[in-house]
Amino acid sequence: MIIKRLFSSMVKKSLQELGDDIPTIGISSAFKKTLNKYNTKVQVNFSPESKTILQEKPVILVSNHPYVVEPFALLAVLPKREDVFIIAYSLLTGISSQLDKHIIPAYVRHHIISNKVGLLSLLVRELEKDKGSQLSAAESHLKNIESIRKASQVVSHGALVMIFPNPGKLTSDNKWFNGIGYLVKGIKNKKNTYIMMANIAGSSKYDFLRIVPVINRLFPAISVIFSSPLLCSTIVGQQSDPKKITSILENRYNNWIASLIR
Repeated sequence: MIIKRLFSSMVKKSLQELGDDIPTIGISSAFKKTLNKYNTKVQVNFSPESKTILQEKPVILVSNHPYVVEPFALLAVLPKREDVFIIAYSLLTGISSQLDKHIIPAYVRHHIISNKVGLLSLLVRELEKDKGSQLSAAESHLKNIESIRKASQVVSHGALVMIFPNPGKLTSDNKWFNGIGYLVKGIKNKKNTYIMMANIAGSSKYDFLRIVPVINRLFPAISVIFSSPLLCSTIVGQQSDPKKITSILENRYNNWIASLIR
């Protein structure tokens, strides 16, 4: 019990400090500063073309997210831009008003709790104690529809949105959630919107210990590799079925990952 409360307190404090840095140094630099504070190094690999697109164009950035640290690493290596949004667990909202400006909430508590994912589930229960009443699965579904609509809107207006469609260790089913298909369907100008993929390695189920001094020095660096950018219209064509769009993107992502290890 005491350990759970301690980690909950440390996570909140870290996110509050991170949020305080955003107005002065920007969101990417704020995440990089936070990782440096906890001795977490991130190695990144992308082309000059990819860097330009990540910095200037409407982008859906799709990444794996098997454990905890991946979103931190991905945000830390992005080129500087203000219109960056991340589809992230709703539990992370309400901790920092500055960070909230960049979060599009995903309501996935019912997935985590119902599947009893060990330490993550315990931490979730501790963090949610001051969130009040919890949403049902049906209510969460409606909220998620609203969030995906917002994600489509901000991308349509030129922003970058990060999404993690693979639940990773969140559930026993490793298939992608269909939210990404609905996100893509809702984009107004697919001919001017890019889809990029990222693969993050070096994380583990013990990532939460990266916030513990001394112990965090034992962890390996995180590596981030970006795919070449492709226009959304090139990848999904005229497909309008969100589930089929999800399948197209999932297959393309898996094939790209396979090409990295050949």
